[in-house]
Amino acid sequence: MNITIEENLDFAKQKGLNNIDSWALMKFVTGMEDSKLFLSNDRELTLEQRDFFIENVENLLNGKPLAYITGKKEFYNLEFFVNNNVLIPRPESELIVDMVLEFVKKNGLKDVIIADIGTGSGCILLAIIKNLKESNGIGIDISKKALEVANSNAENLGIGKQITLLNCDLLDSFNDKVDIIVANLPYIGKVRFNFVAGNVLNNEPEIALFGGDDGLDLYRKLFQQINQKTWKPKIMFGEFGFGQEELMLDLLRQYFKEYHFEIINDLAGIPRIFIVKFN
Repeated sequence: MNITIEENLDFAKQKGLNNIDSWALMKFVTGMEDSKLFLSNDRELTLEQRDFFIENVENLLNGKPLAYITGKKEFYNLEFFVNNNVLIPRPESELIVDMVLEFVKKNGLKDVIIADIGTGSGCILLAIIKNLKESNGIGIDISKKALEVANSNAENLGIGKQITLLNCDLLDSFNDKVDIIVANLPYIGKVRFNFVAGNVLNNEPEIALFGGDDGLDLYRKLFQQINQKTWKPKIMFGEFGFGQEELMLDLLRQYFKEYHFEIINDLAGIPRIFIVKFN
């Protein structure tokens, strides 16, 4: 019977689980930080801890994301609650946060209102607002369950009073003027640009993954809605997927030809973020 921390870690290794995931799972099970856990190999787990660890070694081997097991994921040096109603935050999306904060600082803006379209867990919007004490955010999502997660994260981060959450289809029923729009809409294509790992497809919510045949249907709809508004934001930032640069440029030319727009690469050199400046 596997009782000690060391024995359980050996069990995970024998099963074929990589050291990073097994160590992270054990940290969650024991509540220990790295240094203490390293010095506690001979400590015995409770039967409940052991059973939880063994069960989730199997879950990890079967492709279940660690974030859904632990219920948390770090993003922009903040801890976010996640469950299978929201997409797990990705590090590449931190680039949007950086760009918004840089834009606000560079232009000396105060009391900014930011709308996050397809907010999901709220990670992008909440990371921005956490760093802008005098600003407010509006998180919009079609999924009520996702908004429940975003609300929990806003409260946990102590910025609930700065956040308004709305259940609507993109900007369909939203008419208030905002300064900045950010969007990380589902952009995986069901026919083209179908670059999605099996464990993602099998575990993360489909509504947060797919955006039509080529992945950009929701951006088409959002861009059309923005064009129909009587107001425009100062700037919009959005994320898209691998291989979609030319298609996204075509959409930007189609909907925003009178404005300045550009594509920015992520840290891996992959075209990732579009920017539209409206004034």
